[in-house]
Amino acid sequence: MPPEQITIVQKSFQKVFLQKAEIANAFYEHLFASMPSARGMFQNDMQQQKEMFATMLVMTVRLLNRQDELAEVAKRLVLVHGRFGVTKDQFLLAGDAVVRALRDVLAEEFTPEVDAAWQQATQELVSRVAVMLPD
Repeated sequence: MPPEQITIVQKSFQKVFLQKAEIANAFYEHLFASMPSARGMFQNDMQQQKEMFATMLVMTVRLLNRQDELAEVAKRLVLVHGRFGVTKDQFLLAGDAVVRALRDVLAEEFTPEVDAAWQQATQELVSRVAVMLPD
C-alpha cells in the first residue's frame, strides 16, 4: 500500500475511532443486508462481536505499514472464520460492508481520496484472508 494512502487512512482514523460503535453497527447492517444468511453465524452477544470488529479495524490500521504482522492477523482471521464455514465470497462481501459503513458514518469527510485509501486498506487484509478461504 502506498505510504501516502496509509497516511490518509491514519489521519481519517481519528474520526473513525471516535465513531467505532456507529461504524460497527453500520457494518453489520450492511453485512446482513447483502448476506442475510450471515445472521445465523452470529449466535453470540452482538455487542461483543461489534467490539471485536472495532478491535480488528484498529489493528488493521496500525499494521498497514507492517505487512508481516498484517499477514499474521490474516492467518488468525482465517482460523476463526474458517471454523464457521465462511467462504471467500462471503469474506469479500464483508470487506465491502466495511467500506460502506465507513462511508455512511464519515459522510462528507469520506472524500474520494479517503474512499480510495480505505478501499486499499481494507483490500490489504481482506484479500490476504480471502485467498486462504474455500470457494
